[in-house]
Amino acid sequence: MLDESAETPSIQQLVDGSVATVAQMPAAAFPLADMLVSLCGQEAGKNKQQVFGGLVQHIKRLAAAQVSRFHKFAFLTALLLCFP
Repeated sequence: MLDESAETPSIQQLVDGSVATVAQMPAAAFPLADMLVSLCGQEAGKNKQQVFGGLVQHIKRLAAAQVSRFHKFAFLTALLLCFP
């Protein structure tokens, strides 16, 4: 049963959670990218800026860190897909 008092996570929390999940499970990168693209299209595109901004911040951190090219590619792909 769902807890009706539970709050819906913010866009930033969803982006952060997606990044953390991909870091632990690289195979989840593309399904999570699909979710982020779907978020971009909700509410007449109002979420697009938040998703884009969150991904840009994470990509900046990834560029400075020793992270696999696969992770960087997955997030860059999600970022590009947000803007069809």
